[in-house]
Amino acid sequence: MKRREIMTAALTWAVLDEASVLHASSVPASKLVVVGAGADRWGNPLRAGGFGWVKVSSKDTGGAWSMFESPVAPQGGVPLHVHPHQEEWFQVLEGEFLFEVGGEQRRLISGMSILGPRQVPHRWKNTGTSIGKLLFLVQPAGWLEECFAALSQLPENQRRDVRRFTEILAQHHIQVVGPPLP
Repeated sequence: MKRREIMTAALTWAVLDEASVLHASSVPASKLVVVGAGADRWGNPLRAGGFGWVKVSSKDTGGAWSMFESPVAPQGGVPLHVHPHQEEWFQVLEGEFLFEVGGEQRRLISGMSILGPRQVPHRWKNTGTSIGKLLFLVQPAGWLEECFAALSQLPENQRRDVRRFTEILAQHHIQVVGPPLP
């Protein structure tokens, strides 16, 4: 390795190390967060048909990321949509799901995961015959937590209203660009 390459590598690592220190110090220290099985961050029970329940709040991470767990009814899913400002990573905890990311479809089962990069249209569906369960992380945290709170406040008879659902997503910087998976 040439001296110039060594110096460049050393400088790169120093800059990256400093950036990580700066980022870590910008995230406020938080108290220990322990969340029970089958419950959200605040101890409320999770239920299928809900809207992704918070496991780690953006308030716990200084807005860096948030994590959700979602029980999904058989054949339940989301329309094709885009997050312009966030990556979204999914892990299947239980069940069988079909994901479409950037026009490519993949079948995922328990233990598998998939990344939906920012600005790439994606959608998913529980293709199984029983309740499935997804864990997903959003980075940066953004508006998804507030979006789920708004969706969960909808009366039951409005939860299948595509126009209303799309409006709420748009208010939280999520663009619906197509229908759910058939």
